[in-house]
Amino acid sequence: MRQSAICLRKFYRGSNETPSISSFVADRHKKRSFVVDFRENKFMEAIRKRNVTFDSLEKLKLSISNAVEAVQFAACCHFLNDQASFDSLMNWINDNRDSGKSTSYRPVYFAADLALKLDQVDILDKVVKLLPNYVHILPVTLRMRLLSRLCSLKEAILVMNDVLNNDSANHDISSRIAKIAVDELESILFSQEIYFDLIPTFKRYQKELRESHLCCDVNFNDLLYSPLLIPVTEQQFVFELPDVKTVEKIMKIAPYILTGS
Repeated sequence: MRQSAICLRKFYRGSNETPSISSFVADRHKKRSFVVDFRENKFMEAIRKRNVTFDSLEKLKLSISNAVEAVQFAACCHFLNDQASFDSLMNWINDNRDSGKSTSYRPVYFAADLALKLDQVDILDKVVKLLPNYVHILPVTLRMRLLSRLCSLKEAILVMNDVLNNDSANHDISSRIAKIAVDELESILFSQEIYFDLIPTFKRYQKELRESHLCCDVNFNDLLYSPLLIPVTEQQFVFELPDVKTVEKIMKIAPYILTGS
């Protein structure tokens, strides 16, 4: 438990306390990012009390207008942990991808973990393709777990190698892999004889991960619900127009600036 707490503090970039989203919203014109803190999400609190219906969740999806709301919607779907919520989240992800809109990957991570919990075998291969390829504890752990569930064990073992060969690997938890992924792969490898030839490679990588402190024994659900920093786009800022005198000054010097005089 102590190790888990230490890991999470490092995940929050060394801070013992994470600033709340309310403090960022209050000063949104001065800051370039929001912090999504699920502990202060009123909608999540309503879900914990089971006061939210699927219809209200669908209304929330239709009202999504930015990355912050998208992450909150995904967290609500994950917390409800049922087929209807999973389908709703996947539909939103696919629609968002088809439209070319950019957003945080956290909704994809929630969907991937929910697919594992609900044992959505028929769709796991599609979910794997949604994950980013860079080394970070959330996508790396989920990719390895999904590949293991699909019995693509060679590919799952290669994920361990990717973590070991990551140039940015350091003491930050974000560059590690969660122990749950390694444990699940190990269990499958030893379950059938046809996989025994892969065990030596797996054991070697497992040992190297342990010795390099790149395998973190932390509650993966805590990582999924960890506070998230989301950059604010320029369109989300409200710029004040300059006064008339300032505009007149700009117009007077503009021709000289444009001609390079």
